[in-house]
Parts: sequence; structure tokens; C-alpha cells
Amino acid sequence: MVKINLLPWRAQQKQQNNQRFLKQLVLTALLALLLGLGIWQFFNQQLIQQQAANQYILIQTQALDSQLGSVAKIKNVKQVMSQRIQVIDALQTRRTQIVTLWEDVAKSVPTGVYLTRLNQDGDILTFTGMVARKNASNDLAIFVKRLKTSPVIDTAIVKNIQQSNTGTKFNRFEVVAQQRDGIEVDDEQSMDVGEQP
Repeated sequence: MVKINLLPWRAQQKQQNNQRFLKQLVLTALLALLLGLGIWQFFNQQLIQQQAANQYILIQTQALDSQLGSVAKIKNVKQVMSQRIQVIDALQTRRTQIVTLWEDVAKSVPTGVYLTRLNQDGDILTFTGMVARKNASNDLAIFVKRLKTSPVIDTAIVKNIQQSNTGTKFNRFEVVAQQRDGIEVDDEQSMDVGEQP
């Protein structure tokens, strides 16, 4: 029988197996390294994109904040303009009501009643004047009644009637009237409206 020495063949086979194993190990290590590098590159790219998106959102937020600031300024300007418009409307209304008041006062004064002073303190009007003695009560009643029919006068009353000490044919009187809301004057005003008879 022939004896076959398999030791060199086994050694050679073992060496080939070791080389194959080393090649596979190196190849696996390279593949693992490439796979790890690819994963790292993917997540790094995702991080860069997210940072860019965050930066874009930050810039847009700042732009919106500046626009909101502009809107707030515009709202403030609108509010100031609205207040000015209200003041102008109130002045326009007051102007026509004052004209109406003067027309009504002029129409309300009957013959024999003479106004010498008109005093306005807020919405209170004080009429001072002279009235002929012979029909003093009747003439003042007509004056007060006519004042009350005015759309700008709320109430009117005779405050006092005094006989003149100078011996004239006239009595002094004072009538107090209150204006309706809307034509109030802030400060006190008075005016002489005529000479005493």
C-alpha cells in the first residue's frame, strides 16, 4: 500500500484558507468602513440641510417680526388718525350747532326784551338783559318758552328779575339755559351782545 503524505497538502490548504479568510476579513472591514462612511455622510448631509432650513426659518421669522413691527406702527398711526378724525367731526358738528344756537337765540328774543350779556360756562348759558316793565313777565315767559323749543337747548328758566334803580322803564333779568349734549364748551366764555337801553 502506498502511503500518501497529506501534510504538505493540508498545510497548503490551511494557508489558502487563512489567505481567503484574511481577504474576506479585509474585504468585510473595507465594506464596513465604506458603509460607516456612507452612513456618516448621509447624516452629515441631513444635518447640513436641517441647519440650512433652520437658518431660512430664522431669516423669515426676523422678516415677519419686522413686518409685524411695521403693522404695529401702521395701527398706531391709524389710531391717531382716527382720533383726529373724531375731533374734526366733533368740531364740525359743534360748529353747526353753535350757529343753530345763535339763530334760535335771535329768533327767541321777543319785542321788549334786550339782551346785554351772554355767558357760557360749559353747557350752561346765562342770558342777562333788560325787559320792558309793562309786560316783563309775559315777555320773559315767551323768551323762555321759545328757548325751550330750540333743538340745542335742553332747559331754560328765569333766574331772577330786578327792578332797575335808575328809574327807567326796564327791569333787569337773568335767564339760565342748559344746552343739549354735543355742543359743550370747555372753558368759560362771555360776550356783551348789546347796549343797555
